[in-house]
Amino acid sequence: MKETNQENELMICTKSDLSNKINKKWTMCIINILGVEEGKRFNEIKKDSMGNINSRTLSMRLKELQNEGIISREVKPKAPPEVRYILTEEGWALYEALQPLFNYLDKHNSNGSNQNN
Repeated sequence: MKETNQENELMICTKSDLSNKINKKWTMCIINILGVEEGKRFNEIKKDSMGNINSRTLSMRLKELQNEGIISREVKPKAPPEVRYILTEEGWALYEALQPLFNYLDKHNSNGSNQNN
């Protein structure tokens, strides 16, 4: 019985860690944007968010996602340098896991009613 309690505690902690990774505003939006089209620049991500995310918040979320190992920052040595953000292997796994939620949100508006009605 003790092993089961430890397993349950581990599962709860794991779920809590995942929730902390994706629960902040704009995080799932950024993951979805990079999953739909990989290798986006900062301003492309901002534009794809419909311009609703401010630069400071986007910068913070990108750094957080990098620190979590969900995205990586790819710098191409040009003049000026070209910086693109891409999903890591863990990021792709998370994107795939969130895909049913993204599909649901595409089909329903913010108040939960079906847009097709």
